[in-house]
Amino acid sequence: MPTTNKLYYGIVSVLGIAARLAHGQLYSDCNPMLTDGCPAKKGWPSSNYYIDFTKETSLPANWIMANYEIVNFNAKGAEFSFVNKGDAPNLWTDFYMLGGRYDVVMKIAPGVGVISSAVLWGDTLDEIDWEFSGNQFGHEPFPSADGMHVIQTNIFGQSLSWDGAATFEPWVLKPYEQFHTYSVEWDADFIRWYVDDKVMREVRPKDIPSHSKMPQGPMKLQLGVWDGGDPDNGYWTKKWAGGETDLKGGPYTTWVKSVNITNKYPACSYKYNGKSGLRDSIEIIKDGCETPDAKKPASSASSSTAGPVSSATSSADAVSLPNFQRQHCGSTRIITSCAESPGFVSSDDTTRCERVFQCPCPRPVLSGVQLP
Repeated sequence: MPTTNKLYYGIVSVLGIAARLAHGQLYSDCNPMLTDGCPAKKGWPSSNYYIDFTKETSLPANWIMANYEIVNFNAKGAEFSFVNKGDAPNLWTDFYMLGGRYDVVMKIAPGVGVISSAVLWGDTLDEIDWEFSGNQFGHEPFPSADGMHVIQTNIFGQSLSWDGAATFEPWVLKPYEQFHTYSVEWDADFIRWYVDDKVMREVRPKDIPSHSKMPQGPMKLQLGVWDGGDPDNGYWTKKWAGGETDLKGGPYTTWVKSVNITNKYPACSYKYNGKSGLRDSIEIIKDGCETPDAKKPASSASSSTAGPVSSATSSADAVSLPNFQRQHCGSTRIITSCAESPGFVSSDDTTRCERVFQCPCPRPVLSGVQLP
C-alpha cells in the first residue's frame, strides 16, 4: 500500500474498531485503569491449550458465545454465519493469556464489507488484531490476478494507536476459498504475525511512538464475523470495511477448524495492582485451580475443568439437535425445532432459527420452561 494511504487507513481502521465496540463485540466489564478492585482475571494453568472444533457438536467448555448469536459446530468446524442484518456471531475464551502464541486455522467469509477476525483483547483496551474483509477492504484489483488477498493487522495499547499501527498487505492466497493458519506470537517486548508459519510482520517497542504503548496486559482470544458494511453504519466505517454489504446475498460464513495456544505464563489468574496497566503491575497467581492433565488433548482437559454447557432439561425441551443453539442473557438454550419456541421462526436455512425478538433480562420463559 502506498505510504500516502497509511494515515487514511489507520483512521478508518480505528473507526472499524469503534464499530465493533458499538456492536458489543469487545467489552470490558472492569477496566483496572479506571476502577479500583477489579477482580482477578481467569488464566489458563497449563502451557498449552488445543481444541479441534471439527470434533465438537455444541459450545465447548472454556468458550463464551455472544448473546443472541448462533455459532454452529459440525465436521467442518465452528461455523460463524452472518445471515441477517445485525448478526455478529462471536466466540471468545473464558480465560486470559499474558503472552505466548495462538494459531487459528480459519477460512474467512466472502462478501463486500463482511469482516472476519481473530483478535486478542484485554480489559485495559490492549488489542492485537487479524482483520479480514471479504472484498479486501475495497483494495483493487479484486480479485487479484495472482489470488493474493489484502488482510489487516493492527495494534492498540491501552486503546492508543498511531499512524502505521494498522497494515494492509496482500499476504494470503484466496482466504475465502482455502483454510490458512493465522498466528500471533506476543510478549511485552514484541509482537509477530504469521500466515502458515511464515512471519509477515514484527513490531517492537522501538517501532512505536512515545505517545503510544505496546499491549502488556492479559488478553483473551475472540473469533467471529460481523458486518462492517451494514448500510446503517457510518460512512467511514463502511469505507474501511470495503463498502456496503448486500444484505440479501448471504449467508456469509467464516469457518474455524482449530485453535492451538502456547501459553508462556501459565496461571490460575492474573491480578492488576494499581492503575498503570503495565506488565510490572500484573501479578501472576498460580494457586487455586486445577492444572489440566498434560496427557490428554487440551480440548478434553478443558472439558474436565469446567461444567458442561447449561441447557433446559424439561421433557418439553429435548436437546438432541445441538445445531439449534442460541445464547440468551448469558445462558445457552438448545431446542429441537423452531416450532417449539414462540420466540423463533424458521429461516430459509432449516438448520437454524431466526430471532424475532430481543431477549430481556432477567431470562424469559420460552415454551413454558425457564432458561437455566
